[in-house]
Amino acid sequence: SSPLGILLSMNPSVPEYGADGEPTMNASLPGSNNTDPHYMLTSETGRYSSSNQTESFRNMTSAVLGVRFTPWLRFTETAGLDVGFDQLLDRWAPDSVDGASIGGLGDRRTRRGVKITTSSLLNFNHSFNNHNVAAIVGFEAEKYTTLNLWESADNYSTWKLPELANGQPRSVGSTKSAYTMASALGNVNYNYDNK
Repeated sequence: SSPLGILLSMNPSVPEYGADGEPTMNASLPGSNNTDPHYMLTSETGRYSSSNQTESFRNMTSAVLGVRFTPWLRFTETAGLDVGFDQLLDRWAPDSVDGASIGGLGDRRTRRGVKITTSSLLNFNHSFNNHNVAAIVGFEAEKYTTLNLWESADNYSTWKLPELANGQPRSVGSTKSAYTMASALGNVNYNYDNK
Protein backbone atom coordinates (compact mmCIF):
# COMPACT_ATOMS: atom_id res chain seq x y z
CA SER A 1 0.00 0.00 0.00
CA SER A 2 1.10 3.53 -0.72
CA PRO A 3 1.95 5.85 2.20
CA LEU A 4 0.14 8.66 0.39
CA GLY A 5 -2.95 6.48 -0.08
CA ILE A 6 -2.90 5.67 3.62
CA LEU A 7 -2.67 9.34 4.56
CA LEU A 8 -5.58 10.24 2.28
CA SER A 9 -7.79 7.70 4.05
CA MET A 10 -6.97 9.04 7.54
CA ASN A 11 -9.42 11.03 9.67
CA PRO A 12 -7.67 14.33 10.59
CA SER A 13 -9.98 14.93 13.56
CA VAL A 14 -8.83 11.81 15.46
CA PRO A 15 -6.33 12.69 18.21
CA GLU A 16 -2.80 11.32 17.83
CA TYR A 17 -2.88 9.69 21.28
CA GLY A 18 -5.75 8.12 23.20
CA ALA A 19 -6.67 8.67 26.87
CA ASP A 20 -4.28 5.88 27.87
CA GLY A 21 -1.31 7.68 26.25
CA GLU A 22 -0.93 5.07 23.51
CA PRO A 23 -1.05 5.98 19.80
CA THR A 24 -4.55 5.94 18.33
CA MET A 25 -4.49 2.87 16.13
CA ASN A 26 -7.87 3.32 14.43
CA ALA A 27 -7.45 6.76 12.88
CA SER A 28 -9.10 6.10 9.53
CA LEU A 29 -12.22 7.41 7.91
CA PRO A 30 -15.37 5.27 8.21
CA GLY A 31 -15.18 2.24 5.92
CA SER A 32 -11.37 2.04 6.04
CA ASN A 33 -9.35 -0.12 8.39
CA ASN A 34 -6.04 1.77 8.17
CA THR A 35 -4.04 2.26 11.33
CA ASP A 36 -1.75 5.10 12.32
CA PRO A 37 0.62 5.34 9.32
CA HIS A 38 3.66 6.24 11.40
CA TYR A 39 3.27 3.14 13.55
CA MET A 40 2.18 0.95 10.68
CA LEU A 41 5.06 1.84 8.33
CA THR A 42 7.90 1.98 10.86
CA SER A 43 7.19 -0.86 13.28
CA GLU A 44 8.85 -4.23 12.66
CA THR A 45 6.70 -6.03 15.20
CA GLY A 46 3.20 -5.52 16.44
CA ARG A 47 -0.39 -6.09 15.52
CA TYR A 48 -0.34 -3.72 12.51
CA SER A 49 3.29 -4.06 11.43
CA SER A 50 4.82 -4.55 8.02
CA SER A 51 8.55 -5.16 7.82
CA ASN A 52 11.27 -5.91 5.32
CA GLN A 53 14.62 -7.27 6.51
CA THR A 54 17.69 -7.94 4.38
CA GLU A 55 20.84 -9.76 5.41
CA SER A 56 23.95 -10.05 3.25
CA PHE A 57 27.29 -11.76 3.72
CA ARG A 58 30.22 -11.86 1.30
CA ASN A 59 33.72 -13.27 1.62
CA MET A 60 36.39 -13.04 -1.06
CA THR A 61 39.60 -14.93 -0.32
CA SER A 62 42.62 -15.62 -2.49
CA ALA A 63 46.01 -17.28 -2.16
CA VAL A 64 49.10 -17.09 -4.37
CA LEU A 65 51.95 -19.57 -4.53
CA GLY A 66 55.07 -18.82 -6.53
CA VAL A 67 58.01 -21.12 -7.24
CA ARG A 68 61.21 -19.98 -8.95
CA PHE A 69 62.97 -23.03 -10.42
CA THR A 70 65.83 -21.05 -11.95
CA PRO A 71 66.53 -17.33 -12.39
CA TRP A 72 64.73 -17.55 -15.75
CA LEU A 73 61.88 -20.04 -15.04
CA ARG A 74 59.05 -19.23 -12.63
CA PHE A 75 55.68 -20.88 -11.87
CA THR A 76 52.75 -19.06 -10.18
CA GLU A 77 49.46 -20.58 -8.96
CA THR A 78 46.57 -18.35 -7.82
CA ALA A 79 43.35 -19.64 -6.24
CA GLY A 80 40.32 -17.55 -5.34
CA LEU A 81 37.07 -18.22 -3.50
CA ASP A 82 34.10 -15.81 -3.59
CA VAL A 83 31.11 -16.73 -1.40
CA GLY A 84 27.96 -14.62 -1.20
CA PHE A 85 24.78 -15.10 0.84
CA ASP A 86 21.67 -12.88 0.73
CA GLN A 87 18.37 -13.27 2.55
CA LEU A 88 15.25 -11.13 2.26
CA LEU A 89 12.37 -11.49 4.69
CA ASP A 90 9.04 -9.69 4.28
CA ARG A 91 6.44 -9.85 7.04
CA TRP A 92 2.93 -8.45 7.08
CA ALA A 93 0.98 -8.88 10.29
CA PRO A 94 -2.56 -10.28 9.89
CA ASP A 95 -4.13 -6.93 10.85
CA SER A 96 -1.78 -4.75 8.78
CA VAL A 97 -3.08 -2.89 5.75
CA ASP A 98 -1.17 -5.14 3.35
CA GLY A 99 -1.75 -8.38 5.24
CA ALA A 100 -5.42 -8.01 6.23
CA SER A 101 -6.84 -9.47 3.01
CA ILE A 102 -4.74 -12.67 3.26
CA GLY A 103 -4.41 -13.07 7.03
CA GLY A 104 -0.81 -11.91 7.15
CA LEU A 105 2.17 -12.88 5.04
CA GLY A 106 5.67 -14.18 5.59
CA ASP A 107 7.96 -14.37 2.56
CA ARG A 108 11.62 -15.43 2.71
CA ARG A 109 14.02 -15.48 -0.25
CA THR A 110 17.55 -16.82 0.06
CA ARG A 111 20.40 -16.78 -2.46
CA ARG A 112 23.80 -18.42 -2.13
CA GLY A 113 26.54 -18.05 -4.72
CA VAL A 114 30.00 -19.67 -4.75
CA LYS A 115 32.74 -18.96 -7.29
CA ILE A 116 36.04 -20.86 -7.33
CA THR A 117 38.83 -19.69 -9.63
CA THR A 118 42.30 -21.14 -10.24
CA SER A 119 45.00 -19.70 -12.46
CA SER A 120 48.37 -21.27 -13.35
CA LEU A 121 51.20 -19.40 -15.12
CA LEU A 122 54.63 -20.59 -16.24
CA ASN A 123 57.07 -17.80 -17.17
CA PHE A 124 60.30 -18.35 -19.11
CA ASN A 125 62.64 -15.41 -19.72
CA HIS A 126 66.23 -16.25 -20.75
CA SER A 127 69.05 -14.70 -22.77
CA PHE A 128 72.07 -16.56 -24.14
CA ASN A 129 74.62 -15.76 -26.91
CA ASN A 130 72.66 -12.68 -28.12
CA HIS A 131 69.43 -14.75 -28.25
CA ASN A 132 66.53 -13.50 -26.09
CA VAL A 133 63.49 -15.71 -25.46
CA ALA A 134 60.45 -14.77 -23.35
CA ALA A 135 57.51 -17.16 -23.11
CA ILE A 136 54.41 -17.50 -20.97
CA VAL A 137 51.96 -20.40 -20.77
CA GLY A 138 48.84 -20.26 -18.63
CA PHE A 139 45.63 -22.02 -17.76
CA GLU A 140 42.60 -20.73 -15.84
CA ALA A 141 39.47 -22.52 -14.63
CA GLU A 142 36.36 -21.13 -12.95
CA LYS A 143 33.26 -22.72 -11.46
CA TYR A 144 30.23 -20.72 -10.28
CA THR A 145 27.16 -22.19 -8.57
CA THR A 146 24.03 -20.49 -7.26
CA LEU A 147 21.19 -21.78 -5.14
CA ASN A 148 17.95 -19.80 -4.81
CA LEU A 149 15.28 -20.75 -2.28
CA TRP A 150 11.95 -19.11 -1.58
CA GLU A 151 9.13 -19.93 0.77
CA SER A 152 5.99 -18.11 1.68
CA ALA A 153 3.11 -18.49 4.15
CA ASP A 154 -0.15 -16.65 4.85
CA ASN A 155 -3.26 -16.98 7.08
CA TYR A 156 -1.45 -16.48 10.39
CA SER A 157 -3.52 -16.99 13.53
CA THR A 158 -1.69 -14.17 15.36
CA TRP A 159 0.93 -11.49 14.77
CA LYS A 160 2.84 -12.75 17.83
CA LEU A 161 4.19 -15.82 15.98
CA PRO A 162 5.71 -14.40 12.77
CA GLU A 163 7.80 -17.40 11.64
CA LEU A 164 6.67 -19.03 8.41
CA ALA A 165 5.89 -22.34 10.13
CA ASN A 166 3.04 -20.61 12.01
CA GLY A 167 1.13 -19.68 8.85
CA GLN A 168 -0.40 -21.79 6.11
CA PRO A 169 2.00 -22.77 3.29
CA ARG A 170 1.56 -20.47 0.29
CA SER A 171 4.46 -21.35 -2.01
CA VAL A 172 7.90 -22.92 -1.90
CA GLY A 173 10.53 -23.42 -4.55
CA SER A 174 14.16 -23.56 -5.44
CA THR A 175 16.50 -23.27 -8.39
CA LYS A 176 20.11 -24.31 -8.73
CA SER A 177 22.44 -23.33 -11.53
CA ALA A 178 26.12 -23.66 -12.32
CA TYR A 179 28.58 -22.82 -15.03
CA THR A 180 32.21 -23.58 -15.62
CA MET A 181 34.82 -21.93 -17.78
CA ALA A 182 38.32 -22.97 -18.78
CA SER A 183 40.82 -20.99 -20.82
CA ALA A 184 44.44 -21.27 -21.86
CA LEU A 185 46.97 -18.76 -23.12
CA GLY A 186 50.43 -18.84 -24.57
CA ASN A 187 52.88 -16.29 -25.93
CA VAL A 188 56.49 -16.55 -27.18
CA ASN A 189 58.75 -13.61 -28.02
CA TYR A 190 62.18 -14.00 -29.58
CA ASN A 191 64.76 -11.49 -30.67
CA TYR A 192 68.39 -11.59 -31.64
CA ASP A 193 70.72 -9.06 -30.12
CA ASN A 194 67.70 -7.04 -28.86
CA LYS A 195 66.62 -6.31 -32.45
